[in-house]
Amino acid sequence: MKKFIHLGYPKNFSTSLQRDFFAAHDEIHHLGIGIGSNIGYIDPVCSSLFEVFLKFSKSFHYRTHVSDLKKHIQHHLYQARIHKKKCMTASSEHLAFSFLHESIDFPTKLTRLVELFGEDVNVILILRNQMELIQSMYNESVRTGLKYSYAEYLKNLWQFQDRNFMFDFRYDMILLELYKKLPKENIHVFFFEEYAEGQTHILKKSLAHIMGISEEPNPLKHLNPKLSSCQLKTKLELNQRFQHDFGNELFESAEIHRQAEYFNTYLKLNTNPQGLDFFHDVKTKQRLIAAAKVDYSRYESTSGLDYNSGGSAQTKIQSFFAEGNKILKELIDFDMPAHYTKIGP
Repeated sequence: MKKFIHLGYPKNFSTSLQRDFFAAHDEIHHLGIGIGSNIGYIDPVCSSLFEVFLKFSKSFHYRTHVSDLKKHIQHHLYQARIHKKKCMTASSEHLAFSFLHESIDFPTKLTRLVELFGEDVNVILILRNQMELIQSMYNESVRTGLKYSYAEYLKNLWQFQDRNFMFDFRYDMILLELYKKLPKENIHVFFFEEYAEGQTHILKKSLAHIMGISEEPNPLKHLNPKLSSCQLKTKLELNQRFQHDFGNELFESAEIHRQAEYFNTYLKLNTNPQGLDFFHDVKTKQRLIAAAKVDYSRYESTSGLDYNSGGSAQTKIQSFFAEGNKILKELIDFDMPAHYTKIGP
């Protein structure tokens, strides 16, 4: 039974692949994410595995549970076989990078993935021009409560690169780490740009080929629509007034709703007398997004958010990734988009 882990990256068809391909294909036993919702897993243990144990858990905490987690994965492999599935998959864009500062680093995640799923596991990695991806990540962060300008965001990325996702976007380093742990033939790399203009049916065909499953001709559905630049600018202003997720204090956590199954299953916090609402931030985010979609008219005569004032941090970040992509070009045995080594705004 072949096993495939889709590592990411984010904003690269992730939600569409999770819900419209991995979870929807009859020949795949999919563990999640994307089952029934954008954050749905096949069961609470798999949810906890990917949202906590492979994202945040320190070593002692992970070691306490690793034996049971291995057994649970074997259980799903058995289920896949008896239901005559052709492969088992899991997908989380948070595996390739650390969205939050408290996340564990990629080498640790990869070591745990190999320990849990075996040295014969296959990985799927979809890359995208880093500066375009960072702009998309900024937009997503504004959706999720960030209250800083793009220039402030870039400055913080550069200043705190020791703890954020900057090095996770050095694809050359990620690929070299994968080469240490897995056979090269088990590492499947794709470039977002080759499929972005209505070519997602070709991506599905390529994935079906490497996974040994039947092809589906239809393009991926677009399941994570973005806000307009004017709507994002309005949301940014609302974030400064109404705190949630990325606006929380350091001792709190963003996207805590994704960890709800773990809190309920492992810590029994669903019976907590305080009546914790794990979805409080989600409700706030959805309310503010709805408001931004209505109240953005005052920015319609402008271009919305300003992405052109990144300052010296933007120049440094561009050079940092261009250097890495030159190394990446030497590592892969097929062509990559030309602008990866000439990264600009």
